[in-house]
Amino acid sequence: MSAGDLHEIWRGDIAQPVGLAWLDAAGSLLVCDPAGGRIASLDPASRAMAFLGVPGSPSFCFPTSEGELLIGNGADLVRIDGEGRSALEIRIDMPAHLATASATVDALGRLWFVARDRRAGGEGRVYRYHDARMVPSLFDRTRPGGLAVSADGRTLFHANGPARTIEAYRVSPAAALSAGEPRFSLPASSGEPQDMALDGTGALWVALSGSSDAQAALVRLAPDGAVLDEIAVPASAVSAIAFGGEGLRTLFVAVPGAILALPVTVPGVPLVPVRLGHTDLGLIEDDDH
Repeated sequence: MSAGDLHEIWRGDIAQPVGLAWLDAAGSLLVCDPAGGRIASLDPASRAMAFLGVPGSPSFCFPTSEGELLIGNGADLVRIDGEGRSALEIRIDMPAHLATASATVDALGRLWFVARDRRAGGEGRVYRYHDARMVPSLFDRTRPGGLAVSADGRTLFHANGPARTIEAYRVSPAAALSAGEPRFSLPASSGEPQDMALDGTGALWVALSGSSDAQAALVRLAPDGAVLDEIAVPASAVSAIAFGGEGLRTLFVAVPGAILALPVTVPGVPLVPVRLGHTDLGLIEDDDH
C-alpha cells in the first residue's frame, strides 16, 4: 500500500472529527463532532452522513452491551438510546480542567480512555470504566495520545506524545497496570503519536500529528518495533483512526474537515461493546486500583 491508496470519502462541516468507531451490523462509521455537539454515522458506500445532536462535546462513541451508545462528553459518560435520548451514565471524578478525549475498548468490554487538559498545559490521565466502576489508571501524563489494548487483553499501549514513544503496560487479571516501559520509539523528527489501532497480526497503526517540521503520517509498527509501512497524510493533522468496512479491511482516518480511507491487507480486530452492567468479569477487587 502507498499514500496513493489513501483517498477521501467524505468532506463536510466537522472541523475536527474524532472518536471513530465502526458499527459492523449497521455497516457505518461513527464520527464525533465535539465542536458541533453531534454524533455522525457515515455510510462509506454511499458517502452519506447522518447527524444526531447530543449534549456537550462528544469525544468518543462506542456501542454498549445493552444496545445503546456510550459517549465521552467532557466530565461525563452519557448513554444514547435507539430513540436518540440521552441519560447520564456516570460523572467522572477528575479535575475540572480535564475532559474526555481518545478511547478504546478491550476484548472484555472494558472502556479505557484518556482525559486531556482543556488548557494549554497538556496534563492528562487514563481511566478505565466498566460494570459501573470508574478506575483512574495512569496519572501525570503530558499531552497524552491514544490507547490500544492487545487482542488477549494483557497489554495496554499508550502514546507518549512529547517523548515520541509508545509505552506498554501489563494488564493484570484485575486490570491493574504494571509500570510502563517504552515499546516503540519514533524518530525525534516525526510528529507526536496520536490515535492508534491494532490489526489482526498485532501490528500497531499509529497516527502522527503534523507540524512545521513534520508532515502528518500513518505508521504501522511490527511487534518487534520494525516499521512495516509509513504513509504520508495530506492534511495538517490526523485526529483519529479506526478499522472498519467489509472484513475490517479499511483503515478510516479523520483529518480536519474530512474522513479518508486506506485499504489494508491485514484486517483489524472486531469492536467489542462496552460492558455497563454488573456482570462478573472475574476481577480481583483488592487489585482493582
